Amino acid sequence: DDIPLTYQFAYSRDWTSENPDTTYMFAEYHLRSFTQTFLPPGVVMPGYRLRVMGYVKTSFGAVSTASVELSVTPPSGSEARQNVIRMISDMDVETALLLATMIVQDAMPNSLELQQIFNAVLAAGIMNTTAAPDTMIMVIRISVFFETLCRKGLKTQQLFNQLQALSNRSINSGYVTPDTTASNRPDDVATALFKCFDCFIPEANASGSRRLSRNQPRSSRPQPRIRSLQAVQDIRVMDLQHYHLMEARAEELKIS
Repeated sequence: DDIPLTYQFAYSRDWTSENPDTTYMFAEYHLRSFTQTFLPPGVVMPGYRLRVMGYVKTSFGAVSTASVELSVTPPSGSEARQNVIRMISDMDVETALLLATMIVQDAMPNSLELQQIFNAVLAAGIMNTTAAPDTMIMVIRISVFFETLCRKGLKTQQLFNQLQALSNRSINSGYVTPDTTASNRPDDVATALFKCFDCFIPEANASGSRRLSRNQPRSSRPQPRIRSLQAVQDIRVMDLQHYHLMEARAEELKIS
């Protein structure tokens, strides 16, 4: 009666910390009971250890989990990293995005490798809705990947254009709604997008992602500030008007 069973896999690099980060390998639970992927180097010493978790969910929603600790050492030498980057474009979208995010996290700031990783992931089809799951979780993962690239120093027009396309798609799909901006939810697309825009526009002191931060007590959050579209156009006519439009819409949703 509890079938079909569905499966999810994840890993945690800092599983011994008080607030460990967990990276899930799929946007949703799958019917497939196995997966093939690359794991990042562990950070828990000795032995570069990380923890891999598996989850099994019944049709009634009950979830069982199991975990195992593995030692994953960093690639030895630049040639090994280049071999992995070349493989990304031939992977399925979710595996490509997961692996690319891992590699960017360990890449040298402002290196040519960042553009190579970005190109490989685009070739894998992360912005192609027929190849990638069109879900809130997937949009958030792409946003995190873009933000990681940006904070490592890749601030190209190409990356910004892809971010604009992703935010346009999120608005058109209804992913930026009162439900996703008014509460702490794992599918908070608005905050993920705002954080990425913040990287491109550090001078935006009262930025959307900081106003939407879930870590601040409500009393300490700055009061929402509504901008008119005309005012936004006067300041940033072309490249950033969509950012301000999203910001104004999210603020209006919070107030309404």
